[in-house]
This record gives sequence, C-alpha cells and structure tokens, in this order.
Amino acid sequence: MMELTQGQMKYLLYTKAYAKAEEAETVTNGMVKSHLIRDLSPEISDLGAEVSKIYNFLLDNLLITLATKDGSPTKKKGRFFLTEKGNQVLLQNLAQTEYKFISTKGYKVLNALLGCIQEISKIHGQVVTSKAMIWNEFQKKFKELYFEERREQEGCGVVTIYKNDLCQKFAEQNSISLKDVEQHFEMLKNNGEILVVTEKNVELVQWIE
Repeated sequence: MMELTQGQMKYLLYTKAYAKAEEAETVTNGMVKSHLIRDLSPEISDLGAEVSKIYNFLLDNLLITLATKDGSPTKKKGRFFLTEKGNQVLLQNLAQTEYKFISTKGYKVLNALLGCIQEISKIHGQVVTSKAMIWNEFQKKFKELYFEERREQEGCGVVTIYKNDLCQKFAEQNSISLKDVEQHFEMLKNNGEILVVTEKNVELVQWIE
C-alpha cells in the first residue's frame, strides 16, 4: 500500500469533493489549494510551495492526471482528475488514518468522505484495514519473495536486490503497511537471517543461508 502524508491524503479527498460532474469530474489545482492551504500546519513557512510539492508528487505517482475541462488528456498543468489508482490509494489511506476530520469542512467534503466509506464497504464488505501478519507467516513469505527475485536476476547474470524495492513489493502483494514490513524486516536483520549492505547510499539485501 502506498502510504500518504496527511496533506497528500487530504489533497486527494478535496479533489474528489470539489470535482464537478459537468466538467468531466475535473478540478483545478487552485480550487483544491484554496481549501487545503487552510489545513496545513502553520509551522510550514511556505504553504504555497508545500501544496505545489504535494501536487507534483501526486502527478508523478499517477494518482491524478492532467486533463482539460471536457476530460481530454493534456500536458498543461492546472486542471486534472482523480485516477482510479488515486481513488484506491485514497480509500486505503482513509481506512487506516487516525486523522480527525471536523464538520466545518462543509457538506462537499463530508459527502466525499461518506462516498469513500460506501466504496470501501461495497468492495470489501467491511472497512479495509492492513492485514496483521504473524511473524512466521511474514518470515516465510518474505523469504519466498527474496529468492524469487534472486532467481529472476540470476537469469540476467547480476544479482542486486534493493531493500526498499523488496519491502515495497512485499507490502503491495500482501496488503500490509510498509511500516509493518519495515518492522518485521528489522527483526530478520537482528536475528541474523539477512545481511544488509549499503553501497552508494542504497541498501542491498542478502539472505544468509
């Protein structure tokens, strides 16, 4: 699961809330920014820059995509819509957030939240939460994934298994939070089952046999 910051999550929620059906479910960055900027921490010195950073992150990760008012693709920044991937990531993060929303956000945001809850319930039958994975299950599945990756790379002649890529892939395949994967990973390392080597500021993983 892709874990979002509170700012990124709220940006997607406001996108869902303020997108207009008559404008092909699109919304402008300026519209979302005007609502989000009031929610960001007052400790942030440049709120405009922070919103721009969030906007670019969501674009780069294909959670939103640029579009014209009629929904046609465009390279011009400004107007966009929430992608299917963005909607799924939003639902997953809302299901696990500890953020406390308040009613003063207005009916559009509350309706969007209600819609998200209904979507989660419809797809999964209940509110989705990250699966708790017992240690033995994690150990077995993580080892299987490691050797699967190693076999694929051995076919190419070079084995370079990156810790971040391996953990991210495991989290996505098993519907477990990246934070939980990292915690279990540290246990593997502390138990001497894996060796982590840092090369050029990148962590490489080797299973100790």
